[in-house]
Amino acid sequence: MAEFQLNFLRRIQWLLASSSYTSTYKFALLMAMVNLSIESGINDDSEHSISYEQLAEQFIQLYWIQALPYSDQSSNSVLRQSSTTGQASVINSILDLQHKTKTTSLAIAHTQN
Repeated sequence: MAEFQLNFLRRIQWLLASSSYTSTYKFALLMAMVNLSIESGINDDSEHSISYEQLAEQFIQLYWIQALPYSDQSSNSVLRQSSTTGQASVINSILDLQHKTKTTSLAIAHTQN
């Protein structure tokens, strides 16, 4: 059991060390998958499904604060997650949720939506 979990974490560590990232949201997505895998309690190599809803909730928890404007309310103050033109759609979705719920608190937004 413990050996399986250590091997799982070693594989994730290898993936992170050997990969190049152009956007940090990819790292957050990977971390969300790892967190859900660990939280599932499965301690062998059996298959496990993660729903899109679970993944989205975990990702938003990790990325909520990073999507907030950091200096003022202009669109230029939001963390850019794309080296190409435009913002990453996942960031835009989080910003839209923050705007719709009129809060910067994830807990409050979660109760509203």
